[in-house]
Amino acid sequence: KKIPQGIINGDGFEDWRRDIEVKDPQALFLTKALLMKRDANEITEVQYPETLNVDGITIPLKYRFEPGHKDDGVTAVISEIDFHQLDLQSLQWLVPGMIREKLNCIFKSLPKHIRTQLLPLADSVTEFLTHYKTHHHLFQSISDFILKKTKEPYMIDEEEIESLPRHCFMNIEVINQKNELISQGRDLSLLKNSVKPQVHVKKNEKTNSIERFNLKRWDFDELPYDIDLNTHQKDYKGFVGLSDDDESVSIRVFVSIDEMKQSHRQGVLRLLSFELKPQLKQLEKELNQLKEAQLYLRDMIEPDELRGDVIEMVLDSALSHEEGMPRNASDFLSLLKRIKHMLPETMKAMLETIHSSASYYHQLKELLNTLSPIQKRAESIFINRMNFLMHNEFILTTPSHIFSYLPRYLKALIIRIEKYPTRVDKDALLQKDIDRIQQLLDARLKPYTTKKMTPPKALKDFEWQIEELHVSLFAQDLKTAYPVSLKRLEKALDDIPYYA
Repeated sequence: KKIPQGIINGDGFEDWRRDIEVKDPQALFLTKALLMKRDANEITEVQYPETLNVDGITIPLKYRFEPGHKDDGVTAVISEIDFHQLDLQSLQWLVPGMIREKLNCIFKSLPKHIRTQLLPLADSVTEFLTHYKTHHHLFQSISDFILKKTKEPYMIDEEEIESLPRHCFMNIEVINQKNELISQGRDLSLLKNSVKPQVHVKKNEKTNSIERFNLKRWDFDELPYDIDLNTHQKDYKGFVGLSDDDESVSIRVFVSIDEMKQSHRQGVLRLLSFELKPQLKQLEKELNQLKEAQLYLRDMIEPDELRGDVIEMVLDSALSHEEGMPRNASDFLSLLKRIKHMLPETMKAMLETIHSSASYYHQLKELLNTLSPIQKRAESIFINRMNFLMHNEFILTTPSHIFSYLPRYLKALIIRIEKYPTRVDKDALLQKDIDRIQQLLDARLKPYTTKKMTPPKALKDFEWQIEELHVSLFAQDLKTAYPVSLKRLEKALDDIPYYA
């Protein structure tokens, strides 16, 4: 509006600008009010709703269009209880009036070889919005869309996404029951990590009728899965489960379903340990069989610590075969009978695995101390592989369903080292397959490791599939637990949800 209609080219504009700025140096300055002004037609209830509905819960929204301000964009105000009970991934979609700009920014940030296949980007954004809806995970949906359009698997790089303008992310305010702000941020994962769940629901008449303490046996009624609660005129669910209090067990009501499941399993484990105390005491006598293993492992774990780890894990290992945890006395008694029957065999299998693993570990240490000059070329690879398998907490941290495979993995490494001098070039070529899948896994783990968060179980356990690939490539005669190849593992990794 400030430029006359007769200005039609650059030279004409410069002549006009020089003349007008002599009279008014700020003639072409724009005010903050003008920059922030929006056409009223752009702001509608559909494009910029006052609330969002997530799983039947109404979440109030606030807007502030002020670049640079910490609240720029849209803010969702969520109660502490809803924050832990709802799946809030749909907030990545912002609101209809803002998602198109966010997608355009994300598509522009893609690597050139992918971005050029999506041109014109505005059309690709429209196509994406036509096929994907807010109940889908946004980043997973974008990855799926890229794969369909370009035939290339691609995971959104969270570090690149973080460089997007602030208003491209939902600002989340978490408030307590007194309507006080307890945390605020735009990174949902970090926020989840910082706002620790109030594990147990605050006491009231309903919780008092359910909660019990100082329990040492299952002499109580069936546990309801959840109960309806109301606080400050707000309805929500509490989840009922056992809690391990070391010397006893209690029945508690939890805010988070995940917290309840984890705690309930530990509570069941503790009740089993009370009931099976004579059997566990008897099993301690079997630990005398570990003398040789203790000798082989003495450089990384103390004998008493080793024995303690075995007793701690034998019950957990037996329980790992169960699909669900009991919620009534009858199911608990059935479980108790099964575990009591399984304990001797479970202990026997554990001791055999530990003895074989310790023996192979001992052989590996001797091999590594006598490597030939040729074998020393791959010494760091061999040591890293051994240290991944055997360390001071290997009994406690190796997944129960993997534990019995440890001797085979260690034996495979021994075979690889022994054969290395006769197939140096082939070994290097095969190692590239291991490096390839390891790099893909590391890229998937990076968003969690950089933020010091626990990755999803599926990603943590994937490392063991790489161990099976190691057996397949370097010690085929030992056979793998299931068919495995680089191509299979790449597909298996890609099938794990990107942002589980």
